[in-house]
Amino acid sequence: MDKPDSHTGSYPVFVPNLSSADQLNAHPIRRRLHDRYVMSRFPAFLDPRQDLRDAGKVIRYSRELFDDEQPHLAIELLRIAIEEDQAQRALWLALIELCFLVRDATRFTELILTFAAEFAHDSELPTLSAMRRDLLPHDPAMANAPRLLELPNWSVPADSTKNEALQKQFHARLQQVTISRVNQ
Repeated sequence: MDKPDSHTGSYPVFVPNLSSADQLNAHPIRRRLHDRYVMSRFPAFLDPRQDLRDAGKVIRYSRELFDDEQPHLAIELLRIAIEEDQAQRALWLALIELCFLVRDATRFTELILTFAAEFAHDSELPTLSAMRRDLLPHDPAMANAPRLLELPNWSVPADSTKNEALQKQFHARLQQVTISRVNQ
C-alpha cells in the first residue's frame, strides 16, 4: 500500500488529506486556524465547514479564479475542498481539468492515479487516460490510451454551460430573423 510521499512509478502519490476534516475536528484550535485561513484566502467562503462541501460553489469560484489568471489559487481551493470531503467526485474532476489546462503533468498524473484508486469504476477513467496521453504523448504507458477528442468541462459549473447554450441558441435565432428580414 502506498504511503504519503511514496511513489507509484515515477510520480509522487497525491495525498489530499494532509489535514483532513476529521483531523481538524479533533483539534479545535487547528480547525479555527484552518477556517480563518480559508476565509482570508477565499473571501466567498465565510463558513468553510459548510461552504467547502458545496461542490457547485467551490467549482464556480475556482473557475472564476482560474479565468482571472489565478490558476494556483483555483487549484489550492479545490485541494482544500477535497481535504474537507474526499468523496466529492465533481471536485476531483474539476481539479484534474485545471491541472491539465495549466499543463502540470506531474500533479495531473498524481491526481488521476489517486482518482482511479478512489473511484475505481468511474465512467470518466477513459477520458482521463486520453487527457494523460495528450499531456504526455511520449509516455510509453499511454501508447494504447484513447485519443482526446474533446476536453471535458468539469471545471465549468453546469448552469453556466446551460446559459452558454441558451445564448448560442438566442444568437442563432436572432441571426435567422435578421437574415429573413433582409431577404424580404
